[in-house]
Amino acid sequence: MPPYYSLNFGVRDTNIQPGFVASVYEAIFAAGFPFAGVASRGCSPEMKLDAIVDWNQQRLERKFVLGFKDHVSLDYCQIFLAHPLYSHCRLYICWRDRQFVLIVPEAEVSEDFSVDDADLVFVAERVRPLEMLARHVWSSGLFAAIQTNGELGYSPTVSELDAGRAASVVPFAVLDDGSFTSQRFDEASCTIESLPNGGHFIRLLNATFGCTLSGFPGRK
Repeated sequence: MPPYYSLNFGVRDTNIQPGFVASVYEAIFAAGFPFAGVASRGCSPEMKLDAIVDWNQQRLERKFVLGFKDHVSLDYCQIFLAHPLYSHCRLYICWRDRQFVLIVPEAEVSEDFSVDDADLVFVAERVRPLEMLARHVWSSGLFAAIQTNGELGYSPTVSELDAGRAASVVPFAVLDDGSFTSQRFDEASCTIESLPNGGHFIRLLNATFGCTLSGFPGRK
């Protein structure tokens, strides 16, 4: 498997309501990433979207986390998405981290592989659809945080963000008021834009046109 670049959509437990999974999928599909099938990891390749939604919603309401000895067929179903810029796009639920995670090949958004998120060099036009996706999904009011990271990075849970752990901004993130007030950002190195639903869009200035992210002072 190639290294992947991730958008991590963080959830608070209070967000989970009947129909939540369907609303998430609808928001992502409407942002230009339509459904392209079920991933075969533990799921029947013939499984239809309605059945996937029901299956994942039931598990989400139970706050299901796959145990180490559990068969993979008990886990959430992953789905493929389509986009002309990315050869592989997949969405899965990681309830251990309270996140929906969308992944694309890291090599298709950056100029070169790096051993550290801080040194990724981005291709602006290939990151832009993911930024537009994040903005659109944020407007739905479904999530508390949207973070980005490379293969070797990590996007903290919402509870970790609330406790002051630094958000993963590679090269952008969106945080709600609760998480944002616990962060420290150097406004000389990033822009901060207010969004609907109490959102704060953070973008690194030196990543706009494919510059490296090294030396971002806002990281703890």
